[in-house]
Amino acid sequence: MPKAEEKRNRVFSLNGKLINNGEGVISAQDLALVQGQAVFETLAVYEGRIFAAERHWKRLARGAERFGLKNPATPELESEIAKVIEANDLSSLAKARARLTLTAGEPAGRFENLPERTNLIIEVSAAPSYAETASLITLPFARNEHGALYGVKTINYGENVIALRLAREAGADEAIFPNTAGDVCEGTWSNLFCRLDGKITTPPLESGCLPGVTREIILELASEMGIEIQERSIAIKDLDRVEAAALTSTLREIQPVDEINGRRLPDQSFAPWKQLAEAYQNLVRKS
Repeated sequence: MPKAEEKRNRVFSLNGKLINNGEGVISAQDLALVQGQAVFETLAVYEGRIFAAERHWKRLARGAERFGLKNPATPELESEIAKVIEANDLSSLAKARARLTLTAGEPAGRFENLPERTNLIIEVSAAPSYAETASLITLPFARNEHGALYGVKTINYGENVIALRLAREAGADEAIFPNTAGDVCEGTWSNLFCRLDGKITTPPLESGCLPGVTREIILELASEMGIEIQERSIAIKDLDRVEAAALTSTLREIQPVDEINGRRLPDQSFAPWKQLAEAYQNLVRKS
């Protein structure tokens, strides 16, 4: 077995210290465990190089601010990821996944919810692989686009776990949340793009969806390429009429959809998805 395979994801970083898996400890009173006060980011690492780092740092900072967490400085984040990549011998891997979790730590006092310091956990492993296309189902419960945590990438993923289990039980790959208005919000781990009535659309951030980094990049690339994409509300019932669709996320990049709720989409080879995927990969190579 290659050396990289033997060492993969055996070492992570906890507050700047490299630790073997299974040996790291955080307090049982950490507010991440007690109250779910933690945010995280997942980044793609191509041959040891972090992609779109600044965009992820900005989103991490927004989430940390929402919870009142102390956000690490950008140079610290980048150097710590580099240390973990090197420790796990992953610098030559075509694509790895780095995850940063910022937890609230212990409370300063019995009735004080503002922590004295935060915990920074960094792990790096081989990126998961995705099928060429994905099948989707819609969910019977909604995202609250008016909630205090909408748009924040928190560790509160209980709904996502249940939603993904429902998708698996239905033989699908991903599940789509409606919001309380009955419009499309997002997937459990992805943003959604659709061609509906001949126009490419994606839910606006006001729908309650996560401001996906890949979603943002795809919108910018499309604008540069002259591919019109509208950010507008999509009624969940209108997914029954979608002609073509694609999911986006940091690790899947852009993944075409072949069916929704068991209905095969009529345009299985929608050209813009391929064009945008190629432009995305070109951007990865340039950066």
